Amino acid sequence: MLRSGLVAGCVLALLVGGVVAWRHQASERMYQAGLKSISAGEVEVLERAVSSLPVNSPRSRLLMAAIDLRNNKPASAMRKLEVAAHHPETALWAQFLAGEALYRMQEYDAAIRTLRVALEQDPENIDGRRWLAAAAFDLGANADAVEQLTRITQLNPQDSRAYRALGLIYFEAEEYVKAIDALQASLSRNREQPDVEQILVELATSYLKVHRYHDALDSLQGCPQSSELDSLRAESLYALGRGHEARQLIEHVLETGPTPRALILSGMMLQDDGDATKAVERLKRAVSLLPEDLEARARLTQAYAQSGEAEAARRELAETERIKRIRQEIHEYTLQAANQPESVDARYELGLRYQSLGLNLPARKWFRAALALDPTHAAARNALLNLSVIPASGRN
Repeated sequence: MLRSGLVAGCVLALLVGGVVAWRHQASERMYQAGLKSISAGEVEVLERAVSSLPVNSPRSRLLMAAIDLRNNKPASAMRKLEVAAHHPETALWAQFLAGEALYRMQEYDAAIRTLRVALEQDPENIDGRRWLAAAAFDLGANADAVEQLTRITQLNPQDSRAYRALGLIYFEAEEYVKAIDALQASLSRNREQPDVEQILVELATSYLKVHRYHDALDSLQGCPQSSELDSLRAESLYALGRGHEARQLIEHVLETGPTPRALILSGMMLQDDGDATKAVERLKRAVSLLPEDLEARARLTQAYAQSGEAEAARRELAETERIKRIRQEIHEYTLQAANQPESVDARYELGLRYQSLGLNLPARKWFRAALALDPTHAAARNALLNLSVIPASGRN
């Protein structure tokens, strides 16, 4: 009888021990799945993993912080990361997530410092390099951003997002040959990106800027019809001497959804046809939509002169020259910001220049960059507050 009881007790202990071990293994598998889901942003997987972990454990707090970040709650994530940051197993993960949280809180300089320290321990962490590139870009340190994105393409040659970001940086810097290479690389890896139409616009525009008109047209073959893309098709056709096709296409765009590009091209066609009065009408509409566009203003100045409106031509020329000066100042301050990562004034001045052109989105970016480096910069803070009352839609 005693022997039977001992045997039964041993069997029960083995069963209980097996259940405990199974639960531990299941929890470990779910935790590892949760870690893999951080990059993918799979909140449901993260939530299941959290439910299998002890409440308020370092692992649980780490994954809960990741959930907060996916829900755009960086301040809440930072509070949860305090626990994970003090445990050896989760400290490095916590540091990478803290870098992302700081970026989302627009504390770009702090994000860069945090991510650099984390990358010293794990230099192949792609997400860490991606957030570091984003912070560097928003601070105007484009060379640092390019370095990080290039490293990502080396670690993962199929990463379409890194090439897309490189293409955007080069496009905005007017380095169109480099932009073409990066944007082509991005599209070759993924044609189903959410902003694929904008990528195509940037690619075709880059080809047009370097006078590769056949390539611009080829890049749009098989692409969906849209006012933006059709405007670029028409511009390519016109440059290739296919004026009849270009005129038909641009008139279709103007009837269905006129774009600034279509209005400028139509104005240029009308000038070539000798109809300066109608060209003025089209170009005035283009300028009203893109008041900072130098090409639109230069062509409007010409059209005014051709139509005999000398005073209007003089006013337009003066405004064109003013915009040119501001654009040159933007170029100079951008170089200064890139070469002087700690220059608050360069970033503040960039904000002012963009604001003077009515470009409030980039103005916000540069005022925020100045505040990221110096939170006590009253002028940048006031400028940002003043911009906050302007709707943040469209180009503004």
